[in-house]
Amino acid sequence: MKLEEKLTGLRREKGLTQLELAEAIHVSRQAVSRWEVGTSIPTMENLASLGRLYGVPVDDLLSGREEPPKKEPPPADGEKTAKRWTALALAALSLTVLILAVCVAALLLSQREDAHNLSDLTGEEGVISDGTFSLEWP
Repeated sequence: MKLEEKLTGLRREKGLTQLELAEAIHVSRQAVSRWEVGTSIPTMENLASLGRLYGVPVDDLLSGREEPPKKEPPPADGEKTAKRWTALALAALSLTVLILAVCVAALLLSQREDAHNLSDLTGEEGVISDGTFSLEWP
């Protein structure tokens, strides 16, 4: 496969117009067009930019192999939406479990027999009626 065919195929695979590609790698649309019809060849710097953008080594662009390496197509919008909903549902479930655990812990702590409210201690030795503790040692 010729370089111009590879460049055209990769650009179309990526879903880019010639203008979008040109803007992405900072060249003119006419330069991209000349590369794709075979009237000119990209510089090494431009080949490196194309390789990074397309995710292929420059060697693959320049080699005489028949086809550029195939990449997996991006997931469809429906798949992305399903993954987002799944992640959102897991986050909501995790938050619910955390809140439930805090509530259960608070309930268990409030039912302890040795738990005392400060108002229960008013009037006992060592507690002054205004709710402050006296730290006198016997």
